Amino acid sequence: AAAFTLLITFLNLPEETSRRGRCCKKLGGSEMPLAIVGLVIGLGALSLALLSVFGGNLYTKVICAGILAVVALSLVSAALTPIVAKVNAFFFIQSICSFSISGASFYFFTDGPEAYPDGPHLSKVFYSSAIGFVSTVFSLLGMVIYNRWMQHWRYPFILMMGSLLSCACNLV
Repeated sequence: AAAFTLLITFLNLPEETSRRGRCCKKLGGSEMPLAIVGLVIGLGALSLALLSVFGGNLYTKVICAGILAVVALSLVSAALTPIVAKVNAFFFIQSICSFSISGASFYFFTDGPEAYPDGPHLSKVFYSSAIGFVSTVFSLLGMVIYNRWMQHWRYPFILMMGSLLSCACNLV
């Protein structure tokens, strides 16, 4: 899929006009701090990947990831306007504090009777397609609910209620 997308882009199949003056100009002014942030975060992610590939111990990986998180959050907060930086910091910290059990859930739901006799034994195709479909339906439902009834609510309240609702749904 990625190769197909690159092929479409490089062959210019959508027949878009070139905007060389805009895309090829030198970075400067307000774009430079964000370019530096992107470079630092990219190099940090590459460093973490290399550390994992070449066998760093878990303690070292956690310390390096923590340092990268603090550096990334600091640089992004310095490069953005305060209101955008606060929202970005909220989502960044929230994502750091959340646990993902999707890999374990996949094996729990799809393992056969020999691995876990009491499990649901769903097919891998059904599990993968059903999760994606249900997720998409609820995302669309959330957009409809927001546009219909929540447009005038304050964002901090919406975020807090969303987090609490997510916690409640994950406990069920």
